[in-house]
Amino acid sequence: MIIEELTIKNWRGYREPHTFRFREGINLLAGRNEAGKSTLFEVLTRVLFDRHNSKTEEVRAIQPIGSSLGPEARVQFQANGLRYRAEKRFLQDSRSALYSERGGEWELDHEGDEADARLREILRGEATARTAARAEHRGLAQVLWYLQSDRSIPEKAWNDGVQQGLQGLVKLATRSSIETAILDRVSSSYGTYWTPTGRVAASSELGRLQAELPEVEKRLAVLLDKAKSIESYRIDLEELQGSEADKQSEIGKAQEEVVSLSKQVQMAEFLDREREVKVGAKNEAEQKVQRLQEHLSQVEGMQKKVRDCLVQAKKLEEVLSDTTVDVRAEQSAHERHARHWKEELEPALKELENELQSLHALERLRKLKKDFNRLEQHLHKVAGIEEKLDESRKARGELVAPDDDEWKQFGAASSKLSVLHAQVEASAIRVAFEWTGNPREVRTQPNLLAPENNEYFVAEPTEFLIEGVGIVRIRSGASALKDLLTERDKVEQETRLFLRRFGVADADGMAALYTKGRELDNVISTITTSLKGFEESEPDAKEELARVKRGIGEETRAASSVQSEALEQGGQSIRDQIAEKERKKNRLIREIGEERKAEQEASKKHLELVEVRQTTSSTLAERRAEIKTHEQNIIAILETYGTVERLTELVAVSEGEAHVASDVLNVILSEYEEKVVTPKLLREQAQNRVGELVDQINDLRTKIATKLARIEESVEQGNYSQLADTEIELAWKKQRIEVLKRRAEGARLLNNLVSAYEKQRSAALSGPIQELVNRWLRLLTEDSYDALQIDHDLKPTAVHMARYSEELPLTSLSHGTQEQVVVLLRLGIAVLVSNKERNLVVIDDRLVNADPVRMKRLCIILQEAAKSCQIVIATCNETPYAGVGAHIMQVPGEVVCTESFA
Repeated sequence: MIIEELTIKNWRGYREPHTFRFREGINLLAGRNEAGKSTLFEVLTRVLFDRHNSKTEEVRAIQPIGSSLGPEARVQFQANGLRYRAEKRFLQDSRSALYSERGGEWELDHEGDEADARLREILRGEATARTAARAEHRGLAQVLWYLQSDRSIPEKAWNDGVQQGLQGLVKLATRSSIETAILDRVSSSYGTYWTPTGRVAASSELGRLQAELPEVEKRLAVLLDKAKSIESYRIDLEELQGSEADKQSEIGKAQEEVVSLSKQVQMAEFLDREREVKVGAKNEAEQKVQRLQEHLSQVEGMQKKVRDCLVQAKKLEEVLSDTTVDVRAEQSAHERHARHWKEELEPALKELENELQSLHALERLRKLKKDFNRLEQHLHKVAGIEEKLDESRKARGELVAPDDDEWKQFGAASSKLSVLHAQVEASAIRVAFEWTGNPREVRTQPNLLAPENNEYFVAEPTEFLIEGVGIVRIRSGASALKDLLTERDKVEQETRLFLRRFGVADADGMAALYTKGRELDNVISTITTSLKGFEESEPDAKEELARVKRGIGEETRAASSVQSEALEQGGQSIRDQIAEKERKKNRLIREIGEERKAEQEASKKHLELVEVRQTTSSTLAERRAEIKTHEQNIIAILETYGTVERLTELVAVSEGEAHVASDVLNVILSEYEEKVVTPKLLREQAQNRVGELVDQINDLRTKIATKLARIEESVEQGNYSQLADTEIELAWKKQRIEVLKRRAEGARLLNNLVSAYEKQRSAALSGPIQELVNRWLRLLTEDSYDALQIDHDLKPTAVHMARYSEELPLTSLSHGTQEQVVVLLRLGIAVLVSNKERNLVVIDDRLVNADPVRMKRLCIILQEAAKSCQIVIATCNETPYAGVGAHIMQVPGEVVCTESFA
């Protein structure tokens, strides 16, 4: 794809139509900083790759400041052997159209989104979602266009469009699933023994064995180093002495070269002075041309502005008349809406709100009466429960009954007395008298109770006095029985005290009394719990009842305005009336809101129209004053030249003089590089070489002295016996390590083989490009760097230094050299992809850091690339490109009157 013509309008600083026409070779866009050079490349990106209806931040930024104009542009280009014309307008009435040339006429092929899609298809671009087109969306142009906003090299690989464009150069081998699996196994085997950096993995068996011998191996290494030091120091000493002799010879040759070049520099002083004189003449002629062109441009611009202002003044007079009529209409509408809501709707709303307040008060009064009845019933129930509680508490207070502790004490004493009775009966003697004749009187000492079943119970020494028989003494029970009797009497006394205390005859009476007390306690507890529940359900019943009474009085007064028949209606009827009036209220509020909104809108529109009328009137006055000012300025400028035709003739004459001065200067400059710049550069390089050789000789002498000292020190120390002992100690430990090393080396060799295969694959891709770029790199840097290292993604990684046979990372180069290397890479790709059809290469001020010598060599490279490509370069200074045969376009350039966009 090459570009033929670019026309823009209302784009950033380009408000008037500007047309730029390009040629097939080298095109220079020359202009001061911020003149609009990068804007032209922005136009290409937006027209060719952005959606016409995009509203992204980048697209909004192209609109001229302080205006609502719609940026528009037209790009005419060639691609795939055909000619196309793309037209787009953004933001205001956005449109897109794509034309093709057929039979010498432009025919419309696509519009809108179809035109956008077809453009991306032709240029292999990618669609964007919500962002503006960036470098990665530009297809093959990602590599061919080097804009100021672009990274020198993408972080990731080049886009699909670039890769498709390179498919005609190389064919990449595609990995199969089997190959991928084999490579994974090779990588896994390698990782068993080695780290990614090529070190033995510490977690492997080999690493662990080696970790066990660090001290021994270190000691052995030290002894071996000492044993070999004398011989190595002697070899190094011989090499250093030989290097010193070589450097001495080189420094002599370099000094002779400095003397020769200094003579050439002295001979070039005359040519240098002549160049300065011719440069001054050329600058003076160009300044004269610029001054005359500026005056001519000013006159033509002001004449156009006068015509435009006259047209605008006529339109403003018509707008001012129409606006005055609209102002009166909006004032009338404002007053009509204000009267309607203030005098009709708002009084009706107030009356309806009063009725609603009375109905709401009536509804609240009904609720308060229900609450009053509920609270009265609640308090009545609470009073009844409290009365029952008082009666139960009074009965409990009058009842003398044992409590739990006393009942337990009585029960314990009764049980103990029963046990004691049983023990006494078991230990006592039973005495019975059976009479054969008449019964005889028996007395006892001490007295015993009358016998039961004619049997006496004897628990202590007793005498029986039998009438007519005599005395019978009985001794039994001993002290244990006596103790039981004493304890029994004590417990029996305690039991009788309990019975007398509570006024009962026996244990059954005591149990009945205790049961009655427990029943009364349960009744009191139940009543208390019930009372507590009632009180908790309405904790502030009395205060609430008083509040409800006050509320009833207040709501009765508030509902006094309600008609008597409404007071007798049920709650549902009242709620229905409230709902109906609420609907009427909402309807009135909406109507008032709509009328007020209409009033505000009419007022706002009135004010806007008044402001528009004032603005239009002021603008009309400004246009009339502007017309007068422009006419006076035109007269002032033409006082010196007479007429516009005379000024035009003077411009043509001065341009011819400037061309003659430029041609004379170019003749001198064609010899200046060879006879002045090159000798100076070569002399400076020779002087630097002399300084470097002196530093190197001094460094060699220091190293020679160091080696001599090391040799003397090593000879004094004898360590051969220690070395033998250490080697014996390590021999048996290394057997296993050697086995593992062989396995590890095998894994590494296999991995290296795979890596070599990968490098070979990458070389197949980068080889054709690298061959061309390396030749240019040697030319540019005078063989300081003879090769550019490119990875399989066609991204530069390093340069090869011929002098030291080492690779230097690209990041270690200066900023200017990095940019020049990237330009060479992009030019190389452009040349190779343009073998069938020319392609556009854009370099947006990326060579500004090149010194004059390199700039001269870059011009040679650009001329070679231009044989295959179209190159557009933006620059602030076109002088370094003199002699390359470039087509120069000044930016922003003159306004070009062109046909309006379709």
